Amino acid sequence: MIKRIRQLYKAIRAGITAEDESFINEYLTLDERKLFDTMAVYDKRHALNVAASAAKLVRQYQITVNFRLMMKAALLHDIGRTADTVILSDKILLVLLEMLPPRLQHFIAKDKCQGFIGRRRQALYRCMHHAFIGAVKLRKIGALDVAAVVERHHNKPDDNDDSELVVLRKADEAN
Repeated sequence: MIKRIRQLYKAIRAGITAEDESFINEYLTLDERKLFDTMAVYDKRHALNVAASAAKLVRQYQITVNFRLMMKAALLHDIGRTADTVILSDKILLVLLEMLPPRLQHFIAKDKCQGFIGRRRQALYRCMHHAFIGAVKLRKIGALDVAAVVERHHNKPDDNDDSELVVLRKADEAN
């Protein structure tokens, strides 16, 4: 629970610096950057923190990865949640929802709902399925290698997982 409180505090105080902008532009194409820019500032900050953690893990443990792919995946792993569909309170609600049985979670979280409550249910759905939604967006712009990593970043670990995916999971969990 302490970790979640820290995450909330970080989200409230989130910001992007000029140095961050340079880093983002170094790794993302124009189309990828457009997807990145659809995220809320707290998700952008989280993505930058994940990228920094991933780079640190790669250096610290001398892991062989496609570094450019790793950075792209770290920056884009949460693009399935956009600022216009998911607000901070939705993410807080999702954390609480995780305490419920999976069947009840999936009953509450529904796509294509109307009204205020419906939009919150839709936001929960997008939070729960953001990896798949993000991968679809990446495939539409031709970023197939990044989509493959993003789509699986919340899947259970497998012995055949690429090193980029393994590092992304560890970096995401740390942030």
